Amino acid sequence: MFDRAGPVGAVVCVGGTAKFAPLDALGGDDFAFSLANKLMGQVNLVRCAIGHVDAGGSVTLTNGTLAQQPMIGSAAVSIVNAGIEGFARAAALELQGKLRVNVVSPGWVSETLTSMGKARMHRKAFPPPMSLPSISEPSTER
Repeated sequence: MFDRAGPVGAVVCVGGTAKFAPLDALGGDDFAFSLANKLMGQVNLVRCAIGHVDAGGSVTLTNGTLAQQPMIGSAAVSIVNAGIEGFARAAALELQGKLRVNVVSPGWVSETLTSMGKARMHRKAFPPPMSLPSISEPSTER
């Protein structure tokens, strides 16, 4: 990817999947999938970005609210999100002066809640979801 794009000033990662299910329904494969996909995908992105992002540029990773506010069924997701946060802190220390590493924890996205079958849960269970525009829709926020 970086060979084709050339040097860049910033990279943002919003990709990755982790298994959402009750703890007693999760198997080792579910945890392994979650760690390999969402956690290691973002770890490897930072590793690959070294030397390809301009000096002082940044890589922004995405974890999620379940690192700080777990819920029933979030064991695999919560461990991955907390791992991303811990990795970002350590990587930022090690790459200081070369590359900034940040992590953001956005609120719930309505499409995610719908895919989890949680779209109609009471507002107290989840912060209000935000709906993201598609790539072809211009943002109306200022």
